[in-house]
Amino acid sequence: MEDLQQMRQSWHTELFKGFKILSLYILAVGFISLTGSASVFTSQHISIRGYGFWGNLSLHKDLKILDNPNQKRTLFDANYIEDAIWVLDGSIQAKGYPHPTFEIEVTTTSGEKKHYTWDKTFTPDIDPHILATHINFQINPGILNHYTSLTITGIPDEKMDKLVHYFYPTNVLVVTKEDKYFTPARFEQSIESLLRDIKHNGYWDARLIDKEHHTDSATGATTASVHISRGPRYFVDQLTIKRNDETLSEESVNDEPYTHAWRYKQMKKLRNEYYAEGYPDVEVKTTNTPPKYKDEKALVNITNTITPGPQVTVHNIEYQGMGKTDKKIVKGNTPLEEGELLDIQKAEAQRDRLLGLNIFKNVDLDYNKVSEHEWDVLYIAELKQSLILSLIMGYGSYELLRLGFELRHNNIFGRAHYSKLKFIQSFKSTEVDYRYNIPEFLGKDITGFGNANFLTREEISYTRQELSASAGVNKYLKRYKTYATFQYNYEQLKALKEDFPRDVGLNNANVSSLQLDLRRSTIDNPLFPERGYRIYGSTEIAIPHLGGNVDFERFELGAAYHHPITSAFIGHYALRHGFVTTVGSVPNNLPINKRFYPGGDTTVRGYRQGQADPQDDKGNNIGAETYVLLNIEFEERLSQKLSFVVFLDAVGFARSIHDYPFNQELYSLGLGLNYRTPVGPLRLEYAHNIHRRPDDPSGRLLLALGFPF
Repeated sequence: MEDLQQMRQSWHTELFKGFKILSLYILAVGFISLTGSASVFTSQHISIRGYGFWGNLSLHKDLKILDNPNQKRTLFDANYIEDAIWVLDGSIQAKGYPHPTFEIEVTTTSGEKKHYTWDKTFTPDIDPHILATHINFQINPGILNHYTSLTITGIPDEKMDKLVHYFYPTNVLVVTKEDKYFTPARFEQSIESLLRDIKHNGYWDARLIDKEHHTDSATGATTASVHISRGPRYFVDQLTIKRNDETLSEESVNDEPYTHAWRYKQMKKLRNEYYAEGYPDVEVKTTNTPPKYKDEKALVNITNTITPGPQVTVHNIEYQGMGKTDKKIVKGNTPLEEGELLDIQKAEAQRDRLLGLNIFKNVDLDYNKVSEHEWDVLYIAELKQSLILSLIMGYGSYELLRLGFELRHNNIFGRAHYSKLKFIQSFKSTEVDYRYNIPEFLGKDITGFGNANFLTREEISYTRQELSASAGVNKYLKRYKTYATFQYNYEQLKALKEDFPRDVGLNNANVSSLQLDLRRSTIDNPLFPERGYRIYGSTEIAIPHLGGNVDFERFELGAAYHHPITSAFIGHYALRHGFVTTVGSVPNNLPINKRFYPGGDTTVRGYRQGQADPQDDKGNNIGAETYVLLNIEFEERLSQKLSFVVFLDAVGFARSIHDYPFNQELYSLGLGLNYRTPVGPLRLEYAHNIHRRPDDPSGRLLLALGFPF
């Protein structure tokens, strides 16, 4: 009987492995087919060589300007070939190569191959009747014009290094010739940007005194010089507010720097006050008196003159392009009503609300002047597609390749509801997730949702199986700039392993819980963070009376902080902490799935996922009831695409909450290279484990996609 049960379990395991491999194969074929179809025009009919891998790809994209998006092109005439040459030539010249040459091989419809050469000194003699099925461009970009010397005078020496970035990037350790490419147009644009920013910082008299550049035609080496007269910095001595010719107020400002930002802030404040009173055409004009010079400062008196224009009321509010969307949903609790004074701030708020429904590609706001004092307000929208299919791809050292798809259904029942079905398959896991969202469920900023999820995953010491359903609400707390989620969960949790120690928890449990999540982020870029912070916290309380059979409380909180130390050297820091407690004994109330399992590409990189946690007497990883995780990473930008990183990952954990916060520690010290891709950094890293246990690996080489924390 026992042998039969083992055979059945083995058969199920092999069947599941076969299903995973088949799913990955089908998804890979679908991914290649769908992504390949988007570029079939360039990959099958036009080839470009000689400009580097990424350069060739960029030129392929540039050629799409000649393509008709509604008609697939398979044949190319002489006009197309000549136009393509000029497009490629313009793109290459714009990157500092003034004299590229081309070798063009054309395959005609009869299979004949014809060759042409073009070096810009003549027009290629292309047969006007030619029809080609394939074109091969072999490019020789020629000499690269690049800065070898750049001098900026007229600015204090301590500011010089900060000004060079207007001409070429300086936020990397190694600035290549390609980064420092020179073109006359780039030189002029750089000077304009430099002068504009100097003026915006209060040096309103800044001007260009002289400029020159010289390029060695044999090497491309370019020397350039710019002489700026910055002049004194302006400060506000007195601020006067006028309405037409009537003076409303006068005040001393105590030497406030007269910058572009200060001027804009004052004008915006006045405009918003008059918008609220129904003056949509209000104008604010800023003038200043001739400066008085004192201690190298230029003191000016500023006058903001308000011209209100006519006071306007709302005649009609019209909505266009809303499709079958319910009118009540469209109008909602609009802050603007017909017959009241037109506050364009309220009109903009309604536009933002419509965009927040997440069913429109865009919403334009326009006005129709019925009379001088009555306007119509027009919202012109473009709906998103009803069904949108997106492909998902990822890679991690433990799960290896992850492939999947997400199917989104927009504007269900015409009530702005939307749903997402997500399927992800890897070599270690299968996940199916369905989510249904109801915008403005209980108020303007509250979204209701329901969620169902299935997950099976091979962990280090056991196989995780989870089937769950949840319902809750999301709300954005504007005052605190924080997203809050409150939900009810029901989960069926299984940990498939026979020899787990009994004291660590339950292999099989039904969990009913209430959960509260809070998160706030000021990070500048979620894919490549350089500055800002993220804080988050989660509280889950399992309550048997709501349908489950366990009683526990699980808490997790963390923070990440990113800050540039220099223009090319960035510090990344993260601290995470979690613990779980039970009402009653752990063996009867804590599911094994709810323990903490640090380790992996985003926690302790010297260990596989779920490997940096407590072990039992047999060396099996059994999870922690409490942990503290610290990540410190320093990133040196080597180029615009490549970074070198050094990191320390440290975790403290305890098998039991009685040893809170931890009684064991593990450390990983490592280094790596990160390459920027459109979907995040591709990370090749090695982490060496310090103070390791007898069965722990000495280190780990990992390849992963995405920022770790």
